[in-house]
Amino acid sequence: MVGCKSTLHFVSNIFRSLQRHRLPCRPYPEYSSSVTTSVAREMSDSEVTLQNDENPPERQGVISRTFLGSSNLEKMGYKLTLNTEETVATVTMPGLSVEDFDRDGNPRITSLMHVVVCMRFFANHKPLDKSGRTFCDYAKLTNDSYSFMASVAIETDQGMYDRTVSKWPLSFQFQIGYVGKSSLSSIGTLTAPSTGQKLMHIITQVVYINKATRRPMPLPDWWRGKYANVAISNEPLIVQRTARPADTHVFKVTVMWTDTDNYNHTTWTSYVQFCINAMHDGIKKGFYKNVSKEVVQMGLRKIRMGFTGENLEGDELIVHSWESAEDNTAVCFEIENTDGEVVFHTMLGYPSILARI
Repeated sequence: MVGCKSTLHFVSNIFRSLQRHRLPCRPYPEYSSSVTTSVAREMSDSEVTLQNDENPPERQGVISRTFLGSSNLEKMGYKLTLNTEETVATVTMPGLSVEDFDRDGNPRITSLMHVVVCMRFFANHKPLDKSGRTFCDYAKLTNDSYSFMASVAIETDQGMYDRTVSKWPLSFQFQIGYVGKSSLSSIGTLTAPSTGQKLMHIITQVVYINKATRRPMPLPDWWRGKYANVAISNEPLIVQRTARPADTHVFKVTVMWTDTDNYNHTTWTSYVQFCINAMHDGIKKGFYKNVSKEVVQMGLRKIRMGFTGENLEGDELIVHSWESAEDNTAVCFEIENTDGEVVFHTMLGYPSILARI
């Protein structure tokens, strides 16, 4: 019963946000969409789903700021395989690029988020045969709806930060996690195929929204009947906010063009980048007691995030951060707009410095 109440509260919050922020109409009806704005946009499943990779010149600008078609990803070396039952997808891609590493030599979490997004996009929208069907009928499912990213949980293995473990190529295996009335989650693992070592585990929760009413809409009966029984989790991923103390580190940001998608909304990775920059500012100013430069250099081990609002280019935001009371090497964050509304919250967890001893 508690899970049911939490889910209802979770969906009602999304609806209230949708009522405050009306979405623009899609400019081209040929594109099915999985837009994520009010609960922060996930430029993934799918910011733009291309029914045809051949597009007239006037549409190239829209596509250039959103997503490549699955055929272009295939040209880049992406490969898809499914299990016999076609319930588990495995995508292999060439690996990380030089720009995917930060100044400490660690893979950027925002880059890893983008990598997983591209791999999942490829699996969900690559036609499996001449009929055009896709993995778990995802393209068909999102043809008449928007999907809103609501929450994400990521855990990284130490191998992600072990420079002897090859990140070329990378493999991502995922499947349906939870199926609710209006929402579903996917659960996946990023691995190094050369050794089979697990590098990262990720759960993403999305809510489906009717394009006309902007209300949460039930997943189609045909889809639930076909796929609900293959879900491997009985609970949705709901990331609760951590109580904010009176004393926080305050860091102000302005949403720039590079922080937005083609609808001018702040991307999901930009929120995380705001928090990382705020944390490093707090470290530099000596605000945190336990989280130091040395701790952060060991690499992020977990992150949980929840999206509750949207922001546009030019908006001013305030990032509040503080050390977790439960985990002394974790930093909690809330990002609020100038009206005092929290639009994003997260927790970044790092290993204890004792892990090196």
